[in-house]
Amino acid sequence: MTAAHKLTNEIKYRLAAGRAERIYVNHPDKGLSFGPRKVHFNLDHVDIADWRPVGPVAWLFSFGVEATHVVAFGSLEDALEDAAATLKDVAPGRFVEPDYQNAISDMIDAGELEDVEHGTDINDLDDDEIEAVQASAEADLTYTESGWLVSHEWTCREVTPDEIVAFVKNEG
Repeated sequence: MTAAHKLTNEIKYRLAAGRAERIYVNHPDKGLSFGPRKVHFNLDHVDIADWRPVGPVAWLFSFGVEATHVVAFGSLEDALEDAAATLKDVAPGRFVEPDYQNAISDMIDAGELEDVEHGTDINDLDDDEIEAVQASAEADLTYTESGWLVSHEWTCREVTPDEIVAFVKNEG
């Protein structure tokens, strides 16, 4: 049995908790559903041969207004990368690209770029101007290897297996 199966079986067991409730668990890497919430798991940075509440650090990420939820493990940085990779598979529309042209226009209008005209391509700017435009365009974004995320559209928190169960059951 893989670590992913052990984890989802443990959570499935905790969800059932002796009740005759219908629980849907699809492929462990795809998600766990119970009632209104579905949680996806990324297990790239976890060794849970014997899953326990004091085991690896688990993070619950929620992306977007109508949230896509991902549980990932390890350091916050590793977990964010893993959660973003899972998000790219299950909800690729959550990623954005920095709008450098809009940043150039806004900076021209604000008087921050002198001797630059509207419609100027970022590649036609000098190094200092490019750096300023990139900083402006990327200010409210979070970079991951999977793509850019709007910073205010995702959250995360450290969770235990019991908290994951409560969350999936829409109790937490």
